[in-house]
Amino acid sequence: MFGIRIRHSSWCSLCLLPLVSSFACYAGRTVETHEPDRPGEPRTTRSTEIHTDRNEARIEEGRLALIDGAYDDAHEAFLRVYTDRSAKPEWRSTALYELGRVHSHLLNPQKDYEKARSYLETLVSEFPDSDRREDAESLMQEIEMLESKLESE
Repeated sequence: MFGIRIRHSSWCSLCLLPLVSSFACYAGRTVETHEPDRPGEPRTTRSTEIHTDRNEARIEEGRLALIDGAYDDAHEAFLRVYTDRSAKPEWRSTALYELGRVHSHLLNPQKDYEKARSYLETLVSEFPDSDRREDAESLMQEIEMLESKLESE
């Protein structure tokens, strides 16, 4: 499913994830229905837990948008998580890291390294014990190298 643009016809009102043809969301679970290969065989269904709360779903929504090249949609999804003060710190710090990725993504035509650095620095200062801290610091180093390379050209 990664790298394929899927048109969404409706959204789950509980978790805000898109509902796609044979998929349906049931309180944090996605259910996939497989049609039988031969007539007379039963239809099979598989259920997989994909998220447990609204902000986790928004993070996933943002990641899928980022993969799809929908940078504005990804930014919006991650920003909603970060600005939700009731969200768990792990989701808010992840959202900041992902915002840094959105704004430093090489294929983003509107990339803004300064904005990316700002989100990553906010992560480091607001969530010093976050699991994402090291990732943020590594991404800031990559941004510095990219900027210095661009300046030397």
